[in-house]
Amino acid sequence: MKIARYADAQIMDLLKQTESGMRVSELCSEYGMRSTSFDK
Repeated sequence: MKIARYADAQIMDLLKQTESGMRVSELCSEYGMRSTSFDK
């Protein structure tokens, strides 16, 4: 089984930040992830 890299709370925080208008590319660089991982 694959272990999740980010906790559920972190994922919810990312989604809230994108809803508030923050760019996905900025969030990905801040959290150290690729945009394709974000899309999944």
